[in-house]
Amino acid sequence: GPLTIATTRRYLMLFDHNVFYPDPSSVTATRDRLIFEFDPPPGEVFRVTMDGRIEPTEHLSQSAETSLLVDGVAVVTVSYTTRVVP
Repeated sequence: GPLTIATTRRYLMLFDHNVFYPDPSSVTATRDRLIFEFDPPPGEVFRVTMDGRIEPTEHLSQSAETSLLVDGVAVVTVSYTTRVVP
C-alpha cells in the first residue's frame, strides 16, 4: 500500500523547495508536521529526494525528525540536524 512519511514542518520551511521525487500523492499538515503519502515503489526499496535550496546568507542549525507512519502511528523515526556554515 501507500507509504506515509511525516517530517518536522519547521525544518522544511527553511528550504525553498522546488520538487520532491517521486511526487507525493497527497500532502497534509498539522501544526508541527507535514505528512506525505507516496504511492508504493515498484520494488522493495523506497527513496525520496527533494530539490531545494537555502539562502546563501543563512547560517543556522535546525533539528528535525522524519517518521514512517503506519495507521497514523510512527513505527520508525530518525532524528537529524542540518548545519549551514560559511
